[in-house]
Amino acid sequence: MRTMGVPKIKRELITYFGHYYMRDPIAHSLKGLADGSEMVLRRVIPEDSAVFRLAKRTYYACAARTKA
Repeated sequence: MRTMGVPKIKRELITYFGHYYMRDPIAHSLKGLADGSEMVLRRVIPEDSAVFRLAKRTYYACAARTKA
């Protein structure tokens, strides 16, 4: 018996994500852009730099405000 919502083959998975994307293509695209730019910055800015520490503090401060 097949469980609904759990893709069993690659084609079903592609179809599932296609439907998910079509629900909100702008948000999906912006998320991809945000994730990609984050990875670029992580590669360019050393973790022990002042810029990295400032960005990290800013990120966590903004995240804490959105949860409250």
